Amino acid sequence: KAKAELKARKDLAKTLAANKKLKTKEDKLSALYPKGGDVTIDDLIAKGAVRDGHLVKVLGTGEITVAVNVTADAVSSSAKEKIEAAGGSVTLAG
Repeated sequence: KAKAELKARKDLAKTLAANKKLKTKEDKLSALYPKGGDVTIDDLIAKGAVRDGHLVKVLGTGEITVAVNVTADAVSSSAKEKIEAAGGSVTLAG
């Protein structure tokens, strides 16, 4: 059951990405977390960066210079590379 739910979340994240909805850019993460730290979906909702009840995908546009530990529903490969290069990490929610 858990694998099926995870697959459904990933499929929905891909669909949202194709529809260009609810994406968070790296430069936005730098602005929201200027000192770095943990970035969770709940934090992004609380800061008004994304809407509650929707999947979140982090994109590789922009630059990031602080170490953030991101948890999101989906992350582009370029975003993952940039986040890790800045000393951060990426975890997929689920």
